[in-house]
Amino acid sequence: MHLAAAALSPIPGWPEDMTHDAQGHLIHFDLPAQPLAAALDAYAAASGRSVLFPDTLVAGRVSAPIHGSYGGREALDLMLAGTGLIADDVGTPGIDAFVLKPSGASGPEPPPPAAASAHAIDRYGGLVQARLLRVLCDDMLTAPGDYRALLRLAVDDRGKADVRLLGSTGDGRRDAAILRALGRTRFIAPPADVPQPLTLLILPRTEIAGTDCPPRAP
Repeated sequence: MHLAAAALSPIPGWPEDMTHDAQGHLIHFDLPAQPLAAALDAYAAASGRSVLFPDTLVAGRVSAPIHGSYGGREALDLMLAGTGLIADDVGTPGIDAFVLKPSGASGPEPPPPAAASAHAIDRYGGLVQARLLRVLCDDMLTAPGDYRALLRLAVDDRGKADVRLLGSTGDGRRDAAILRALGRTRFIAPPADVPQPLTLLILPRTEIAGTDCPPRAP
């Protein structure tokens, strides 16, 4: 199973219909400078394209203001100007989203996030990933390794997850099997300071190093 390094992150305002500007349509934006997480929420609502990021990456960063009509990608690049971050396409057919990463350029350094909160997010994320791996590896149809998937999970205080598959894996039978398996799975209940929902990006082994399913017994 291969999970992107930034796999666990809330998706701000993921729209239900996932409409976007794939045909180059211009979208009107009227967004002031504001905390970057809030700006990305507003961007998603306006454009229909969401952005994946760890909370710790955007903490303390402020967006550039954007006013006028732009293509979705152009607007996001303008919004990120001066933040020290850039956006990459997720690159999965049927999933119209970006992943934030440091640009490597100099920029304003955000204040460090609260250590306890960052630790809680990382630790809980690891527990969810491990549980998800065990469940998906139980079925050859859902075992990760040769497909991509973007999942959104909101885990309640009883450990039951509301699971959404944001785009197809390319196989309708596998899509249904993943939702069925995770829908009956119980996870560890999340700590109060872990934001919901969580987003898991599953990548094929050819794209990112990770942990494969254990070998099956003969």
